[in-house]
Amino acid sequence: MDEETWSESGRTRPRFKQRVLGPWRPASQREAVPDDQRRLCARRVEVQLAGRELATRQRDGERGRRRLQRRERVEEELAAYVGPDFAKLSPREITIRSGHRAQFWKNNVVAVGLAAGFLEPLEASALVLIELSADYIATSMPASRSAMDFVARRFNTMTRYRWDRIIEFLKLHYVLSEREDSAFWRDNRDPATIPQDLQDQLELWRDSPPGEHDFSSAHEMFPAASYQYVLYGMGFRTRPRPGRLANAEAAQDAFDRTAALKRKLTATMPSNRALLTRLAQYRFPPL
Repeated sequence: MDEETWSESGRTRPRFKQRVLGPWRPASQREAVPDDQRRLCARRVEVQLAGRELATRQRDGERGRRRLQRRERVEEELAAYVGPDFAKLSPREITIRSGHRAQFWKNNVVAVGLAAGFLEPLEASALVLIELSADYIATSMPASRSAMDFVARRFNTMTRYRWDRIIEFLKLHYVLSEREDSAFWRDNRDPATIPQDLQDQLELWRDSPPGEHDFSSAHEMFPAASYQYVLYGMGFRTRPRPGRLANAEAAQDAFDRTAALKRKLTATMPSNRALLTRLAQYRFPPL
């Protein structure tokens, strides 16, 4: 995949090479350049390079300053969360380049797993994509070269559709968040960062809940129920249609029973910290 590109939330950015090729001719065939013109051209190149270097240093310096400030602020928050033991730790900064390939199958190479893309550490949908990709390759690999290009195009279309759905589902969590403690959360609610399909779906779901008709492709990654869990678990509201709710009292009674059961079960569960501490001590029992 020597002409690869990397797609980020629907935008494609080229991965520039570290090498370039230019026309070359033997010295005997080159036209002679007068010394004064050669010195003038060299001086112009020096000025241009110096200007570019200065601008690059200024830009990189400002970026580095902001990055350092963010890191210091995050370390302060992490130290406050961990407590006194933080002094014994050595935090590591991991750079993540989120996105996926614009073309997954090219010629005789297929990108699967992390070679195909990566979005965020807490996202496990890529594991499913590994299984789906492996299954497609195993069952659809053509016996002759003549059908290879068609199989590759179909794989690329199918896999791109799945990545788009994963991006939308993950983005939904950030769009619905009401956090205001940093620019990160506010920026994620900027309509310019939200895929158009997700914007359209959210507008539709203000009047009707997600249903199977909203996800009719055979390559869907998440069913309607998954969207319902996220939407209504994070406080999204769908306007009820007049006449659609035949028995409001029965519905409210069902909601009250569900809320009571939630409180009962929550009271018997350990906190996340207590669970992790227990696991560190005793581990999970072997299966």
